[in-house]
Amino acid sequence: MNTSSWRSKAEERPWYAPAYSLVSDIKHETIIEFGSGLGEFAKKISEGKNDLTCLDIDKEYVKSLKIRGYKAKMADFNSKLDFKQSTFDGAICLEVLEHIVNAEFFLSEIHRILKDNGWLLLSTPNIAWIGYRIRHLLGNVPPKEGYHYRFFNNSYLKKIIEDKGYRIIKESSITPLPLSRIFFKKPIWIKPKVLQNLFVQDIIILARKI
Repeated sequence: MNTSSWRSKAEERPWYAPAYSLVSDIKHETIIEFGSGLGEFAKKISEGKNDLTCLDIDKEYVKSLKIRGYKAKMADFNSKLDFKQSTFDGAICLEVLEHIVNAEFFLSEIHRILKDNGWLLLSTPNIAWIGYRIRHLLGNVPPKEGYHYRFFNNSYLKKIIEDKGYRIIKESSITPLPLSRIFFKKPIWIKPKVLQNLFVQDIIILARKI
């Protein structure tokens, strides 16, 4: 799939701000970002003068990133990553895991290329969110069926992350306030603290390699 066909302009996506809040104090580190797209989050993280490498499967995105001065290369995240062990201080993987057939292998590969105590910032949709459950009850297929290859809930994602050698240290998962689209013409995002399998729409986690 040519992802450029649906993602044609840079936007402030709802998971960017809460994800960035988990790593905003990180400076002067060597970081790899998976699925950099148009470089929206890359711009945020590189403002801290971090040494950033951007990866994407789409050659047009990679070309655009290079033009704007980023270190960027194409990569297939279902395959072994072309980096040596213990190369990076941190890894960013926002809204990517759901597109990876062998997500478990991908997490293991990230673990391999991270330095000791290196960090992983990850986000992915929660298929068990109440809004998606209502869709299912009404007879609809999961959102973006055929575009997303894997589906996770809050508990299962955390188990996989921990099984692959990480310790979860922070989270900033979000969901839209009910009816906010109707009353405010746009979603108001909140951070549920209870029953996250049910109430979180997007899971956002910061973990450390152990």
